[in-house]
Amino acid sequence: MKEMYSDAISVGTLKCGFCSSSTCDPCKGMIRNGDGSLYQCPCDCFETKVEICTHCKTTNKSFLGRPWLCEDREACADRSKARLAQDEGYQLLNKYLSALGTSASCLCCGKPTRGGKYLPGHNARHQKQLDGK
Repeated sequence: MKEMYSDAISVGTLKCGFCSSSTCDPCKGMIRNGDGSLYQCPCDCFETKVEICTHCKTTNKSFLGRPWLCEDREACADRSKARLAQDEGYQLLNKYLSALGTSASCLCCGKPTRGGKYLPGHNARHQKQLDGK
């Protein structure tokens, strides 16, 4: 399995959205970039932040092995799933996406669309198929 996370930490030059609006309390001090590396918020409040897992959000020191990440990835994924299952916003999003997936599929090929009847260009393709050309 490919390792998705790296321990490379880069200190940013721009404050996070919380710190730039002078509300440092919600700032976690560290975020995980899309490439798996860590980005440290350069705000002075970083010194007071408690290290948490950037995936499952646990602060339990016995789970944390690498910087800002749990050592046991399977247990971390289970904790993350349990945390998301409790989140109201996540439940609403899943409900919406599942409803969208059942009713929005391309009439030409059956692949999921973004709410329309066809994927881009597939309406003309479907018309050609119906015309027998």
